[in-house]
Amino acid sequence: MQCPKCETPFQAITYENIEIDRCPECGGIWFDAQEMRELQRVKDARRIDVGDKSAGPNNDESRDIRCPRCQALMLTVIDSVQRHITFESCPECLGTFLDAGEFRDLSQLTMTERARKLIDTWLAVR
Repeated sequence: MQCPKCETPFQAITYENIEIDRCPECGGIWFDAQEMRELQRVKDARRIDVGDKSAGPNNDESRDIRCPRCQALMLTVIDSVQRHITFESCPECLGTFLDAGEFRDLSQLTMTERARKLIDTWLAVR
């Protein structure tokens, strides 16, 4: 498979028995369905995101991103808790592509984001 942003062949990386695909050029990470959620539960999994966080936003300008797995047109998604993070999600195979630094960022909530998450949870149960 190739990176949907820079078309460099992915390298397979295994962390805690979960295999993901990482781009050696731009640092983006491809997660098959549910792999990202599984890794978010693993301690220190953010270590797999070795890309330059400052380079990630440059790749957000890319449009019409095709899924590296099934070639479907991917959707741009805004994270519900950390709204400054946008990533691509495939509506067909349910894979997810994160630019360099985004998985690391998703693993760390700021105080404001923690408060927003608590308030959203509280409002949902009311």
